[in-house]
This record gives sequence, structure tokens and C-alpha cells, in this order.
Amino acid sequence: MLGPHDGPPNAAVSRAKKPRPTAFLGACVGKGIGQRRHKRIKVVLPVRITGKDAANNSVNELVHTLDITPNGARLGAIHHQLQTGDKLTLQYRQRRIQFRVVWVKPLDGTSEYQVGLEGLNAGGDNWGLDLPDGDLVDEYQTSASS
Repeated sequence: MLGPHDGPPNAAVSRAKKPRPTAFLGACVGKGIGQRRHKRIKVVLPVRITGKDAANNSVNELVHTLDITPNGARLGAIHHQLQTGDKLTLQYRQRRIQFRVVWVKPLDGTSEYQVGLEGLNAGGDNWGLDLPDGDLVDEYQTSASS
């Protein structure tokens, strides 16, 4: 009987590797950096965010997207200090989309923040845009994980 090390030199390695799903818009993958559920699409859109922060203060700002996914966004030009878990309504054109803040990053030397949002709706057509699909590259994917 052959042991795990008795075959071609790459046999044990190839059995240990798990196949990676093909990465494209809408592909389901993990949530880590380089393993997002959806590819980020760089696009700057003017949006309004409204809601209440953790201290129950009103939030109402005109900001912009830096990139979007079918069910999320990274926003810039935010002056209100938000916290992870805050719920916001984002208005883009006539659409109102419910989001949850998943991360907040203060920008050095400014009073601005970037925030990452995750959609609260299960659907992936939040933006009403024809988002490109195909072989998009995730800017956060490392060359080792390509």
C-alpha cells in the first residue's frame, strides 16, 4: 500500500490544495482582503448618507463613493465620526439603500474618514447600474494569492 509520500513528488501537494473559485463579479468567496464576495469597481458617485450614529446623533452628509460592489461600498469625504455597526441610508439618484458600517478609517492630516459599507438587503442590484463583470482584478489581492 502506498503512503502519502509514495507517489509523484507533487501528488501530496496537489491533494492538499483546494481549488479556488474563479474570481469575477458576483462570485462567492471569503470576506478577507483579496477574498471579497464581489470585486470592487472603482467609481466615484455622489451620494447622500443619512441615519443615526451610535450616540443617536443625526447623520446627513453629501459624500462620494471610491469603489462599489453589488452589495457594498467604500465611501470618502465623510466628516462625521461613524462607528462599526452604525446603520445608514445611502441615496444615489432615486435609490435609497440600507447599509451597515463595517470599518472606519480616519485619514491622516484631515478631519475626514473613509468607511466600508455592507448592504443590509440580500439583493445584489442595489445601485441600478450595469456593473461590469469578467476578469476584474481586486486591487487588494496580493500576487501570492493570484
